[in-house]
Amino acid sequence: MQSKGLRRDKAILNKVYIDIKNKCMEYLNDKRMFKKQWILKDLSMEVFADSIRWDYIAEWIEKDGDCELAPLAEAFFKSRTIKDERQKLLPIGSEDSKALSRESIAEKVPGKFVASGHGKKTVGYASVTFANGALHLERLKTRKALSIGLTKSADKLQCQIDRQRAPLNAAGSL
Repeated sequence: MQSKGLRRDKAILNKVYIDIKNKCMEYLNDKRMFKKQWILKDLSMEVFADSIRWDYIAEWIEKDGDCELAPLAEAFFKSRTIKDERQKLLPIGSEDSKALSRESIAEKVPGKFVASGHGKKTVGYASVTFANGALHLERLKTRKALSIGLTKSADKLQCQIDRQRAPLNAAGSL
């Protein structure tokens, strides 16, 4: 446990991580989202793509920027997926089909774009606010499900420990 804390402490002071975090903050201020690939390309660091601890960066952004980030799947950034969802949401030939933005589509079907479960890999992040409520709600649902799962797992472990200790306790009282 101690070594993980040291690595995080070293990373937060590293110039590369500071540059990445600052570039991410710029994108969040301008577009309210970023894709990891955009950040690395802007900083000419594509070669380090697999080495970056994005969980550290997301954590620091949330702490320093006083915000929450939703992990986004590749589908959010793919034009084809957006076009398909737009067609599902609006009747064919509708005049409004171009007016439905990527963000409004994400509001209507957030589960498709938030990277959690079903093999969705995190390729970017969006700033979660009450303004984009569906992403916020999806993030809260994910956190609630995770906490319920962790609680069930802990309860199950406690029952197993109690069952293993029962014979020992009974033998000790003889």
